[in-house]
Amino acid sequence: MRRLPTLALALSLCLFAAVPAPAARRAPSQYARAAHADGVNTRPRARSARRKPRRENKRRSHRVYSTGPSPVGYGTDSVPPGVSLPAVAEIDLEGLKKVLARGDDPAKARPLLVNFWATWCDPCREEFPDLVKVNNDYKDRGLDIVVISGDEVSEIKTGVPKFLSRMKATMPAYLLNVPDMEVVINTVDTTWGGDMPATFLFDRAGRIVFKHFGRVDPKELRAELDKVLAN
Repeated sequence: MRRLPTLALALSLCLFAAVPAPAARRAPSQYARAAHADGVNTRPRARSARRKPRRENKRRSHRVYSTGPSPVGYGTDSVPPGVSLPAVAEIDLEGLKKVLARGDDPAKARPLLVNFWATWCDPCREEFPDLVKVNNDYKDRGLDIVVISGDEVSEIKTGVPKFLSRMKATMPAYLLNVPDMEVVINTVDTTWGGDMPATFLFDRAGRIVFKHFGRVDPKELRAELDKVLAN
């Protein structure tokens, strides 16, 4: 009878040994540690092969294919009687290529400054007065300047020309009407991510010698213009 406790203890030890030990806890990965530390998942994501249209309100730049109506005060207000609006020409991809080609005679081609903008783009509107001043100062020095809007086609006789009128802009103005802005981006510059404003300076041979995405510094732009005109 005194052996029963010993037998019970032996059985208890056997049962305890049969229970599997808990698995070792894996240390969190570097991405998990960063997620807990920053409150976000910092795991790098694979880039999509095709850019998706998106509506953004970034301070520095906007996607070229994010279109929308003109903001209040930049085209939705009425125009005083007797005031004529600047002409805005609608162009497709082929029309854009002709604008960039600058005519049929390469020998007569002048340096060309192209600015892609839109009325709904804050930095575009902020830098536009600088472009108007550049046009006034350089148009008689051998430089051509054109502005190409990414607004909706419905704004071609309303928001876009009204804004140009407010800015007292006299340079040629166009509005893009294309089904796929990716084709436009690849036609102009394959390194362009589609941000606006986007400024490109072409020399007399049609080569891009300066480009800037976002609001450009007027002093930097004028320095580049002086260089291309001096060659």
